[in-house]
Amino acid sequence: MTFQQLCLMIPVPVLVLLASLLPIFIFYVVRALHVQRRRMNRLRGCIGCVPATITEVSLDATTWRDGWVVVAAWIDAHSKQAYTFRSTPQELRPDKHIGERVLVFIDSNNPMHYLMEL
Repeated sequence: MTFQQLCLMIPVPVLVLLASLLPIFIFYVVRALHVQRRRMNRLRGCIGCVPATITEVSLDATTWRDGWVVVAAWIDAHSKQAYTFRSTPQELRPDKHIGERVLVFIDSNNPMHYLMEL
């Protein structure tokens, strides 16, 4: 079966719907990638990264974006202050385990602006 024959089998309203949704989907994917890249570049320019120890890997269902979340802790050697970092929800279970190290990019001006590299 050729592509043209397959297209003829699909009803026209369905093709119109798919054709109209495709640009919207592409826009959101490109936008998400752009925002992530911009955030990563900004954070990498501030300080670099710190090694945090994973304290929890759990399935989070408290937000509209359910997924696996990694929580890691780091203690600043200079100020002796402890920081806790929480990853963004991930669709798949991370390969990381409790006790392992993970790199966290932080903003030196505000350590609560961070990005965890999983």
